[in-house]
Amino acid sequence: MLKKQHLPPNIARLMLCVLCSSLLTGCWDRIEVEDRAVVLAMAIDPVKDDEQFQDEEVTHERGQEPRGGKIRVTMQIAVPGRLPLGPSDGGGQGGAGETKPVWVLTTEAYSLDDAFANMQQQVADQLFFGHLRVIVISEKLARRGLQDINETLRRQPEVRRTAWMLVTKEDPGRLMKISPQLERVPALYLYDMVDHGVLYGKLPRANLGIFWRSVSAPGQEGYVPMVESRKQEDVFTSGLAYFRGNRMVGKTEPFQIPLFMEVIGVENAGYSTLFPLPGKRGWVAYQGTSRRTEIQTFIRNGKPRIRVKIQVEGNLHEKIRDPRGNFDQETIRKLERIIARDLQMKVQDLIHETQQKGSDIFAFGEYVRSEYPDFWRRNVEPHRKGWERWFRKLPVDIQVRAKLRRIGSEAK
Repeated sequence: MLKKQHLPPNIARLMLCVLCSSLLTGCWDRIEVEDRAVVLAMAIDPVKDDEQFQDEEVTHERGQEPRGGKIRVTMQIAVPGRLPLGPSDGGGQGGAGETKPVWVLTTEAYSLDDAFANMQQQVADQLFFGHLRVIVISEKLARRGLQDINETLRRQPEVRRTAWMLVTKEDPGRLMKISPQLERVPALYLYDMVDHGVLYGKLPRANLGIFWRSVSAPGQEGYVPMVESRKQEDVFTSGLAYFRGNRMVGKTEPFQIPLFMEVIGVENAGYSTLFPLPGKRGWVAYQGTSRRTEIQTFIRNGKPRIRVKIQVEGNLHEKIRDPRGNFDQETIRKLERIIARDLQMKVQDLIHETQQKGSDIFAFGEYVRSEYPDFWRRNVEPHRKGWERWFRKLPVDIQVRAKLRRIGSEAK
């Protein structure tokens, strides 16, 4: 029989100490919260040629600056100890409190990373982007192209993919200084506005990670919400900005947002739409509640085709200028056909607009690529413009069915 062999006591104690010491290790690169400058929001817009430009010379010598456009970056930085736990501070002043919870700083630079370096020269603590919630881009800069902006943000490991990128046609720096009554921190209000819009069926989910994934996909283009500040405390969702690659090429109207969501199959519906009653006797407000979408792809005569089947359900919320009182079943069926026909025409118009711009925000190309990979390798990949060349002339058949679920107490 073999005898059991035991380790010498000294070696056993040494191994036990080594194992226990691994449980005592900490974060080697930790930085205390008090030593971080937490960036909550950021606005980026181009500096006009006729504007005075302040070259900080932090990352370069004078005369060795990079060529190209100049940008202005505005940041909201959280002030330690002033971030509220609720929407207001007990005084009921909301965003008009005496102590501001954020510090707004602006710098001008040749690139986004250059702006970060310039901003760090103004802030004692290290900039931290782990809690960045919103990035607001001016429409002029978005139409110029966001290649450099996305390049820098993607290389920044602290930037979370759950942050939102927004586009505005005005000065984005204004949105860093708004004073909403429901939230003292402007960045959190902007974030809640778009995030709750997804929850209530007002917006498709289009955060930073989804936008980057769409831009990188060969058969899809990216889109982000558009907002505008009409007053110091008012922000309005004005549509969707859609891209071709990293460059913005068009935008939708607010009423086209639910049309887009119907095509891509967002189940939750939260918009009201006005439709005429049969016989032009008045109008009704139709509130969508849910939708189902099926996208089918075909190859006919060597060319792709798309069929989109949409089923929408909703309730009648209001009647406007209707001299008659009750609704009978025949009127309800006619109204459902009017709603379906109107939605079909508006969806076709939206698809036609995006086809003219060559921006497939509906991901039709991804459906073709996944179901017909051989066709994609032979006919799409070899061409320089790729799927854009096919999408511009892609036949799309739209079929819509509408259902009225709740009519109201006056229906017969």
